[in-house]
Amino acid sequence: MAYSYLSADLHDAAEQVKTYFRDERGYTNFKVEEEVYGSINYRPTLHTNTKDHHIVCIDVMPSPYSAALDSVVLDCVKKSLPITLYVAFPGNQSQQDYKKKIDRARANGVGALEVRPEGIEIIHEALPLSLLGVREIHPKRFPKRFRAELVRAEQTFRMGNPVEGCLVIYKEIEALSREIVEKTRKKNLWRPLQPGEKNPLARHNTAWQKLIEILMEHIDLQRCPVLTNPLLGRILSVAPHRNETGHKVTSLKKLIKRDTELKTRFESATDLLFELAEASKTI
Repeated sequence: MAYSYLSADLHDAAEQVKTYFRDERGYTNFKVEEEVYGSINYRPTLHTNTKDHHIVCIDVMPSPYSAALDSVVLDCVKKSLPITLYVAFPGNQSQQDYKKKIDRARANGVGALEVRPEGIEIIHEALPLSLLGVREIHPKRFPKRFRAELVRAEQTFRMGNPVEGCLVIYKEIEALSREIVEKTRKKNLWRPLQPGEKNPLARHNTAWQKLIEILMEHIDLQRCPVLTNPLLGRILSVAPHRNETGHKVTSLKKLIKRDTELKTRFESATDLLFELAEASKTI
């Protein structure tokens, strides 16, 4: 491949990295020093589009990170661009501020690859930058029973599986809301049945959405003021997402739209779980 901007002493490293990604990950059709996406001014050493419409970028540099990448990362996060970005750099030599630059790359979701004569060493993997901007969860705010799953949800989301990350939170919301239905009913916090009105069939196997509809219809909000109509309405709005399977996207444009929506859903679902946990304490 012909490199116009890459220093000549890094050409062999670039070819070695390209071969590694072809053989180990099946990435082909790399473009050299071309624009990645129209709305950002970025031309990495190599980039290619994957079959699932993500963009893999590899910048070959003398060191593990460059401050010039900060603006690239910020643009990708703000615009939900599904880019995974790696820096590849020569190994077996002294690197000024090596640890500081490696830490900076890791903090920004940028992967680091050390290129050695004997092969490629992955210092750490890249994260999809479209998902990096999701708000951090602080598990200690939540009751202990939720913390492990919250950590798993956030890790799953950030590592490139936002559908599954959201699903983990939705499962916790569903389980807690089912507990609330049972608790309010046992504590006689539902309104009396009207003449001729049948006892609602709120069972453990009742569909979640239907169960929330029953709760909204029968809860006595005066005796259970922590369960407001807006809060119950938010649970009801989440229920359909719980059953989504995460259909494969068919274009880069649709992937950007999906990741943008899922960041909002993930944050909203986390907030809802916290509010439900707080409400459940006083029921």
